[in-house]
Amino acid sequence: MVAGDGADKTTYVTSQTIYAPLNGGFMPCDACNINDNNYFKLRDLGELFGFEVDWDETNNCVIIDSTKNFTED
Repeated sequence: MVAGDGADKTTYVTSQTIYAPLNGGFMPCDACNINDNNYFKLRDLGELFGFEVDWDETNNCVIIDSTKNFTED
């Protein structure tokens, strides 16, 4: 990875179609578009693909567990 240039970027929300076979095929998902790149919320992807996303406050890190199904916090 390379450091950014520090300049402000224009950001807008778009609706993208993602193939999520666990949810019956193609599903809409909101994304944040910056410089023609789409960024998705990890929890949204966890819900679509069926994996758990959690936050470990003690260690200040995200935990992704593909052995557990997504649960709404």
